[in-house]
Amino acid sequence: AHLCHQQLRIPKLVGIYDRVFKGNPFKDWLLVDVPYCGGDAHVGYFSEHADWDTKFEDSEYGVVQNGAVNVQSALDWLIDNIEKTPGNLVVSGGSAGALGVQVWAHPIKVQLDAIDNNCFPSRAVFIIDSYVGFFPPGIQGKFVRD
Repeated sequence: AHLCHQQLRIPKLVGIYDRVFKGNPFKDWLLVDVPYCGGDAHVGYFSEHADWDTKFEDSEYGVVQNGAVNVQSALDWLIDNIEKTPGNLVVSGGSAGALGVQVWAHPIKVQLDAIDNNCFPSRAVFIIDSYVGFFPPGIQGKFVRD
């Protein structure tokens, strides 16, 4: 199963996507999902031609990382399609998405603030779930080696 795709896909209806569970605080919110597939933590803008084996024979490039383009496209869509200033904003990511949230938190605020109607909501939360990018001394080397 390929992680990268160009079609709209609906995430599994669990967790924040569960529209039925009454205890879900996000069940009535607009949710914009940016799928992850490039190995770039949602910040890459890179392509590299590959001259190695046929692993990437269906691609013009050996490595394509467009995470930054994907996130910016989602943000552009959000800005173009919201009808009024949202009262609340939650930006969340797990694993590599958590790294993306850390990088994109400030650009999201700046871009929403730049809209004529001062679009940045009165309450914003950035949830970094499952990866904060902190490695205590001695941990990373052992982890990579093993």
